[in-house]
Amino acid sequence: MNIYIHGSFMNDNYGDFLLYDISEKIVKDNTKKTDCVYSSNVDKTYDLYAPVERRSKFSAIFESDLVVFTGGGYFGEPTSHKIYWNIRCLWKHLLPAFLIALRRTPYIIVGVETGTLSFGLSRRLMKYIANHAEVVSVRNDESKEFLRSIGVKREVLVKPDLVMGMNPKNLLKDLNNEQKKIIEKIKEEKSAGNKIVVLHLTSNPDSAPMENVVEDIKRFKNDQDVFYVIVCDQGRKKQSERAMVLNERLGECNRMVVEYDGPWLLSQVLNLTDATITDKLHVGIVSTLFGKEVISVAIHPKSVKFYRLVNREEWTMLLSAVKAGDVYNKMKKMKFNGIKLERKIFEEARGNERLLENFLKNNDYD
Repeated sequence: MNIYIHGSFMNDNYGDFLLYDISEKIVKDNTKKTDCVYSSNVDKTYDLYAPVERRSKFSAIFESDLVVFTGGGYFGEPTSHKIYWNIRCLWKHLLPAFLIALRRTPYIIVGVETGTLSFGLSRRLMKYIANHAEVVSVRNDESKEFLRSIGVKREVLVKPDLVMGMNPKNLLKDLNNEQKKIIEKIKEEKSAGNKIVVLHLTSNPDSAPMENVVEDIKRFKNDQDVFYVIVCDQGRKKQSERAMVLNERLGECNRMVVEYDGPWLLSQVLNLTDATITDKLHVGIVSTLFGKEVISVAIHPKSVKFYRLVNREEWTMLLSAVKAGDVYNKMKKMKFNGIKLERKIFEEARGNERLLENFLKNNDYD
């Protein structure tokens, strides 16, 4: 039996790697007759942290016996560059999924974001794909509403992101000696009485909203003994450069920069923090999973949807709407003693894992 895991794995993005890693482990743990578990277009950096069997997209589709469309936002589009993203979505995701549906290969859609899709062809393909899946689970109510709006009649489940269902201990893996030195430095600052605040801000540093964010962060250091840890969630040059710009603009603030060196170092850093300020999704999700306070200045509405789903909506806003003082006022409200979410939120997130397990067991045939 060949099992194809489909996702957005084309770069070393932290959240995408975690989604691949979770899905790959669930698949291997719940199938007895598997000949090969593979994916396609997986970034080469994944090999450093997880076993990856790669196939071409054509081979992945036509040799599969089961397909898992795992979590991510790839069945949708951002708020800008919609034409580009629809073409990209069609080529990389919708057309492959459509071919799988036409072949009548059993498949599950679990933990994805869907919509909005501007192209009529994209919407028609998404409708067909959703209606022919064995299970459809999306990660927010807006995704479900989008599927309903394009005519999907079958049951659509809503459960939080797959990463929210992880056991936090599985994110705290061994580090090399250089990575351990970084962790020790953060621990020293914490022992000195500083509040550790992770800054994960990947957006254009010259935009007016981001300048407002930075000024508020600088202002807050006058109120608290705080140590800022500037992090990246992928190794792209642009993100590293923006981290360095942020470091320079923080002036006299007590701080350090931790460039991306794989998922396990970043996870350890997020576990040590007292609070996180981020403009992306999965750094905030993992911080929330660890029980940390998060302020989200979201560059994409999917982040706002996540915090709404876990009843932390007051701590998020779209970056484009951030005014001077907004982030400072939220920082002033932070308790720096952790958060406790309702147990049902984690149970709902783990429900995605159970859906995938049941799908695999029901299709584990000779």
